[in-house]
Amino acid sequence: MEVEYDFYSKTRQAVLGYISVATGALSVVRCAIMFMGLWKNEGQLYPPPLLRLLLGLTLTNWMYAFSSTFLGPWAMPAEVSTYVVGATGNWQTCAAAGFFQTFFVGSAWYSFSLGVYHVLTLQFRLSGEDFHQYIEPFCHMMVVLSTVLLGAVALYYEYYVPLYTLPGMFKELLLNLSF
Repeated sequence: MEVEYDFYSKTRQAVLGYISVATGALSVVRCAIMFMGLWKNEGQLYPPPLLRLLLGLTLTNWMYAFSSTFLGPWAMPAEVSTYVVGATGNWQTCAAAGFFQTFFVGSAWYSFSLGVYHVLTLQFRLSGEDFHQYIEPFCHMMVVLSTVLLGAVALYYEYYVPLYTLPGMFKELLLNLSF
């Protein structure tokens, strides 16, 4: 099945691709500053379970931002340059970019875990130790499993591509995932 990519002009494709590069660079800097601040925490500002979740969120965000910045649209294979402005890479650079893109899902799970932490500790008065013992392992497991499973699906269907540079690619992925 052929996917139409012509509903975005070359200018719009370039703007979408390079805005993600610019904002990715800002995210890389922000994640580095956050990571250093959290690393120096030493249990003073945040309780340990919250600190570990924040460190995980910062790390997964950094890996996703790294992909957007350093492996951006130019990591796409040169063969797709007709509908991805700036595509000068090969299939290996595309696979590397796709690998780092899966960490976006991990950062979403860490954001969810932070919400669960705050609801349980503030609303239901669950202690930090109980959260660490019963719920925190599940939070970290969901991040690892979701990124590994998404990566395995991407490998199986050969979808290594960063989805933000190819309008309509998510639609094509859904059409090919017929169980």
